[in-house]
Amino acid sequence: MSESPRGKYLIFIDEDFQSNYFLDLFVEWKRQLGYQVTIMPISSESVTKEEIKAVINDEYTSGDLPLDYVLLIGDISGSLMIPAYTKVKPGGSGEQDVTDHTYTLIEGDDYFPDVLIGRISVNSEIELATVLNKTITYQRDPLLYGSAWLKKALVVAGNYSDVGIAPITPVWTSLWLVDKLYDYGYTQVDTVFYWEPSPTYPGTPEIAQSINNGVGLVAYRGWADANGWQYPVFGVSDIQNLNNGSQLPIMVSIVCNTGDFGNAVINPCFGEAWIRAGTPADIKGGVAFFGPSDLHTNTKWNNALYAGFFEGLLEENLYRIGQSAVRSKMELYYGFPENTGLGDFAEFYFHVYNILGDPELSIWTDIPSEITLEMPDQLTPGRQLVTATARKSDGSPLGGAYIAFYKDGEILAGGVTFSDGTVEVEIEPLTEGAIVVTASKQNYLVRQDTLSVQVGEFPLGISDLSVGGNGIALAGETVDLTVTLHNYGATSFTGIEAELTATDPYVESLPLPVSVGSISAAGDAEVSLPFALSANCPEGHAVEFTLILTDDASHSADLKFLIPVGGYQFLPAGFFVESGDLEPGSSAQIRVLLMNAGTLLVNQPTGVLSCADGAVTITADEATFPVLQPGTVGMSGSAFSVEVDPAAGVGRQVIFDLEVSFWNGYSQTVSFPVQLGQPASTDPLGPDSYGYYVYDDTDDEYAEAPVYSWIELDPNYGGSGADHHPLSDDASVSVNLPFTFRYYG
Repeated sequence: MSESPRGKYLIFIDEDFQSNYFLDLFVEWKRQLGYQVTIMPISSESVTKEEIKAVINDEYTSGDLPLDYVLLIGDISGSLMIPAYTKVKPGGSGEQDVTDHTYTLIEGDDYFPDVLIGRISVNSEIELATVLNKTITYQRDPLLYGSAWLKKALVVAGNYSDVGIAPITPVWTSLWLVDKLYDYGYTQVDTVFYWEPSPTYPGTPEIAQSINNGVGLVAYRGWADANGWQYPVFGVSDIQNLNNGSQLPIMVSIVCNTGDFGNAVINPCFGEAWIRAGTPADIKGGVAFFGPSDLHTNTKWNNALYAGFFEGLLEENLYRIGQSAVRSKMELYYGFPENTGLGDFAEFYFHVYNILGDPELSIWTDIPSEITLEMPDQLTPGRQLVTATARKSDGSPLGGAYIAFYKDGEILAGGVTFSDGTVEVEIEPLTEGAIVVTASKQNYLVRQDTLSVQVGEFPLGISDLSVGGNGIALAGETVDLTVTLHNYGATSFTGIEAELTATDPYVESLPLPVSVGSISAAGDAEVSLPFALSANCPEGHAVEFTLILTDDASHSADLKFLIPVGGYQFLPAGFFVESGDLEPGSSAQIRVLLMNAGTLLVNQPTGVLSCADGAVTITADEATFPVLQPGTVGMSGSAFSVEVDPAAGVGRQVIFDLEVSFWNGYSQTVSFPVQLGQPASTDPLGPDSYGYYVYDDTDDEYAEAPVYSWIELDPNYGGSGADHHPLSDDASVSVNLPFTFRYYG
């Protein structure tokens, strides 16, 4: 069940360009997908980046919905303009590069983005209309030119340098991507490589032909500047000559300067030309771009960024370009731990790699399937719970789809379907008309239907629900519920009765049917319907009720609604060793910290500690916690006693389970990890998820530590020179091992 839109989507654009037909379509499309879209008109002549960032901060911290996406529309100069920040490159060169990443830094002192951002860098209304039309077409109508292109990709790379020795890894990493794409299920991956012994140069016709024939992804590693790729060659003018129509690829250009939207000399830069190509009536080029503004990026950082993007997209289901872009940067953070400080290279690359296009854009990685929708034929105005079901084309249920309900000015709600394909969403249509219902999921065609809202023969609906006392239905209490009924019709109804029903296990009692009497045309009536909740009802549980209405003319209506419950919820808040230690073979006295994350006060709960791992024995397992007000943390009143098996690996992680209960019968188990000792370099690592430990020759206190026997082959070091395999770049040879090799896993 869900009754919220997905999140907030904030758009900045110059006020003189706000009235644009395709911008209206784009905003309506995002709302139909379930986003709360806000357009923030600005004055390009006077707005500062600090003012824009302040608005983003305000939107991030206000309201109940999270701010998910920010879209900046405009170049950094010209009549349609949005300012950008700059980032100084480490190393003392003084080089500064444009970045939009600073806009996303809201909470904390880190450089991880708190929202996802993109820029549609355009200079005119025609360019804006072109990019937005391409974006809408890509998401809504990907099959205008058939479906085969979505399972094809183009991978381009060049091992080239104009100074010193040329790098060899651009092509290597690209070959890795080719294998990964085929493993994922791509049917065709075109390659254009500049490398020895037979470099393709210039390669422009091959690149253009591949894009014109239709590919869903374009990736590049190698050598470039703001004009475009140099080895092989493909630049701004070549993009303008494309004729790929609505087969609009995503471009991942992990190479110097191709995303330099702040370049005053080369304008548009390569990435800008990619998204601007075409006209609203004759689209071509690409739909989105990810690449850097920096002119002197380095191969070792770029390889990590390249791998991270496609690991996120193809292995981790991070299918929106904004998500994959962040995953790209996190690979750099994980791979170079010594360069993650503020002012170091990881932070710099977080800034200079930017998205040109819609950051919410969902990347097609398969031929899309179809969705069918099942829902009521029509509704009556008023507050109610609506059930919708998403199915695959073969009729089986489709879990994980988002179904959004949208009616301009009245309804913006939605939820994710369960494994049975269903979702229940609470909405409140106020007037007659059509609700647009949109079902979407990665690699499925968006399905849209309309749900009619009409005043029927018995047009009674719920206009308000209220709970007595503090306004919250609480576990263990009798809830004073008042339902306000409204007659949305033009005639009166008499002899009305109301019966409240529910099948929820946490509802202990329901009221008897209630006589409502008469409700005149456009009139209201309040009905008191008290019910009792079990003390075990957990925090955040929502009870589904059905209010059955009848009248003396044999009319009837079933009105469904939800009541959220405030209850009990505990969270682990840590532990500390009071005495002893948790090294293997030792024992310790530990105190556990417990947080009351629920709505209700908890009076001295009891905790019983256990561990299913045989490496640990709990010898004193029970303790009492203090009175816990909502939102507070308490420490166990006494220590738990823990003994660690001497054979347990140093650094091994085990899970402790704390069963928390108190006098009214409520019980909940919370779990937290505990590390057994602090491993040194002379200890093995592990176990992993398979149960393996890793030993090296410095772990000499362990019988499993290996003893290496080196056999020298190199005659320069006294070896025999046997089995010499002279290998050129990327060549390989098979060698039979003199022992049985067991693969990991």
